[in-house]
Amino acid sequence: MKSGKNLRLDASKSFDSDGDKLSFSWWQQPEIGGVSLEILNADNAKAIVKIPSDVHGKTFHVICEVHDNGKFNLVAYKRVIVKVE
Repeated sequence: MKSGKNLRLDASKSFDSDGDKLSFSWWQQPEIGGVSLEILNADNAKAIVKIPSDVHGKTFHVICEVHDNGKFNLVAYKRVIVKVE
């Protein structure tokens, strides 16, 4: 990923085998990278991460947290590792 660009993330193909409704939360793992990233549409299946122009050579971890609204409220996590060139 190039610094100063936007990274589009898409979890819209996620589904629940029971047909329960899904909710999404995209967030940055704060211990990695040392800089806070802005995440637009963080509560949607599709999000945009704004990569600052001054983070060349850094690595960030962005987490996609997905909840269902079923009886047991299951949660799944996926990690996206972003290496900035």
